[in-house]
Amino acid sequence: MNLRHAASGIVLAGFLWGAPGARAAPELTVSDAIRAAWAHDARLQASSAQATSAARGAEAADWALGPTLVLGAQGTVTSQPSHTFALLLDQGKITAADFDPARLNTPEARGSLGLSAVIEQPLVDAALWAARRRAHAGAESEEAGRVATQRQVALDAVRAYFSVRAAEEALAYADDALRTARDTETFVKARVAQEVLLQSEGSRSTAFRAQAEAERAAAVRQLAQARTGFILVVGQEPPGGSLVTPLVPPDTPLSAGVEERPELRAARAGVEAQSAASDEAHGRLWPTLVLQGGVATERASLSEGNTWGMGLLIMRWRGSVAAFKTADAADAARAAAEARRIGQERALGAQLEEARASVAASATALEAARTAVSASEEARDLRRARHRQGLVPLTELLDAETGLTSARALLRRSALQARLARAELEHASGQPVEGVRP
Repeated sequence: MNLRHAASGIVLAGFLWGAPGARAAPELTVSDAIRAAWAHDARLQASSAQATSAARGAEAADWALGPTLVLGAQGTVTSQPSHTFALLLDQGKITAADFDPARLNTPEARGSLGLSAVIEQPLVDAALWAARRRAHAGAESEEAGRVATQRQVALDAVRAYFSVRAAEEALAYADDALRTARDTETFVKARVAQEVLLQSEGSRSTAFRAQAEAERAAAVRQLAQARTGFILVVGQEPPGGSLVTPLVPPDTPLSAGVEERPELRAARAGVEAQSAASDEAHGRLWPTLVLQGGVATERASLSEGNTWGMGLLIMRWRGSVAAFKTADAADAARAAAEARRIGQERALGAQLEEARASVAASATALEAARTAVSASEEARDLRRARHRQGLVPLTELLDAETGLTSARALLRRSALQARLARAELEHASGQPVEGVRP
């Protein structure tokens, strides 16, 4: 770094560290702010909970392929002839007397308690396997969305952090400008009292000082707004002077590598989920094969009854117009997901190119702003000395002060834009924002 750049960095940082209280404040780096935002941000908490829910849903879909235990209980009281005879038969209580036509036609009411335990194992079920694929793809999409949210929260924390840093610098500049304006006003009014300068010069210096006070009040308001934004994102209020990461971006070059964005992974997983949903809808149009096995009992009382085992191989085939329409709708949803994926890929590519251009442009603007501040400081110092010697009018000094104020504001904005441009390029290229990893 050359001397001019070093001087500009001192101009940006010197005011913040001038007060003893600022040096005593606990330090808070931008990395600290990012991690605090991760722990605080409601968007990330909601996204994490959604990802956990989707992961549990995928686990449930895995278990759905296994056996299912079905327990049944049924109490019956009836005098219907066919049901009464069936209950006697199931209870194992049929006798020769039960075949008497009179008893068959007009049986007495009979009660029974039926219990069963059946295990069902799907053997062929295309919809069930597709539902499993859909659940896993959905879980992958939600997890990628959680990572994307985490990276966005990190970028928001960087913006909030350096917005406070820039507002602090603006207030420090405003304090310096106000001190200079008061000093100029004192000097000019003393010369007016000596009748060396006109009364109008004193009025002009007073107006300049009042303007500096108004600009400082605006800087105070801007800092308060920036700190409020910081609290909303990071979840804590930074003590005055605690933000220690420099506003001016480092000279170290950014990594040229590009990692896959989690937004794109989420979009691809979304396509897979919709494809699986389509297969699931079509799978419901195909037959299923289920193996059942279990035991059942029919009891007249706890000590009277019959128990038997069962084994069944069941094929089911259901179809309806609604099922066909549902399959068509799922196909359309898959096409929509693919279109969104293509659009997402294009948008992320354009975002990356825009971020690269922004980094290059902001670096050029920062260099020009440094030059402007250096030249404006020299011009201000020269005109101040000549004004005190009575060689230049007050207007030229005030013009120089105004020019320096504008140049410092430009430097502050350029430094903020350059710093944020680096973070946005890291975000757009899939790199960890400010190098901070979870």
